[in-house]
Amino acid sequence: MRKLILMTTCAVLVTAQLVAAAEVDKAQMEKIKAARSTVVNKMPALADLFDNEHNGVNASWAPVQAAFTEANAKLNKSIQEESAKPAEAQDKQALGAWQAKVARLQTYWADRNQKWWPAWSAKFNTANGVRMQLGNLVANQANQDQAWLKAGCDPAMLAAMFNELDKRVEDVKVQGNALVAEALKQSEDDEKMLKE
Repeated sequence: MRKLILMTTCAVLVTAQLVAAAEVDKAQMEKIKAARSTVVNKMPALADLFDNEHNGVNASWAPVQAAFTEANAKLNKSIQEESAKPAEAQDKQALGAWQAKVARLQTYWADRNQKWWPAWSAKFNTANGVRMQLGNLVANQANQDQAWLKAGCDPAMLAAMFNELDKRVEDVKVQGNALVAEALKQSEDDEKMLKE
């Protein structure tokens, strides 16, 4: 008889916990699903933001390289044509100006590629590393809601975790947009300067 009472009591307690969990499921699941969906749906756009083929950084770089090559070729051609003339027929002032401009272009190009680009790349790669870590976290946590609830963990904490991930995704998105804008502006400025 004791066994029957004990088993009945345990069954009632387990049933009560399952009913309570089901009620929590219904009440909190919509919040959890909304929070999860929000952060999961932002991840593809965030990945594109850090892909230089999609964010425009690579496309903005091609005209800069072309302008640098064209400016150098044009100046070197002018220098060669003027240098090919007899010494007394050469325009020494123009020749000096072209040589000085070639030197300025080479210095500018070296500074861009040895200072600005590595500094920008380091900031971009750091933000991209955080983006990849967030992507892994989101992927790992996106299917945890059922396990979380079955384990009896606080559903509000799960929703809070997804909300926190969402805030961090937004922070990284702001950083990425600023870095991409900086690179696009730098390329635009470089191209203008090289075409002067």
